[in-house]
Amino acid sequence: MRGYAVNQQINEIQIPEEHECKRNDTIMALADMLGRKTRGKRGYNWDDPEYMALEAAIDDNMAEIGLAMGYFSKRTAADMAEITSKPEAFCHEQMQKLAESGVCLVDQVNGIDTFWLNENFFDRI
Repeated sequence: MRGYAVNQQINEIQIPEEHECKRNDTIMALADMLGRKTRGKRGYNWDDPEYMALEAAIDDNMAEIGLAMGYFSKRTAADMAEITSKPEAFCHEQMQKLAESGVCLVDQVNGIDTFWLNENFFDRI
């Protein structure tokens, strides 16, 4: 994770003093989806370690694709290209980045990379 010291438990995340929260609504929506939270009153707050960890791991494009993947549905880059109207190569690149950051999982199904969101992402931080 970019510049963040993380121990096994999420409540032990150490955020550098110079960090400024971006307050990115798209990343927050993905955090709420991953944490099975409802936006608003019951969702995460900007200073919650779950949001901060996700904000440190992904960018806007990754968050958009993550949200469009749906609630833990298995998707290919071709599926995401159809859903988002973005190029298949772009979708695959973003999904691969999500997998590298641990936000989603990937496996080959019939020789095609198939991705799905990692519902345990916050447990692994």
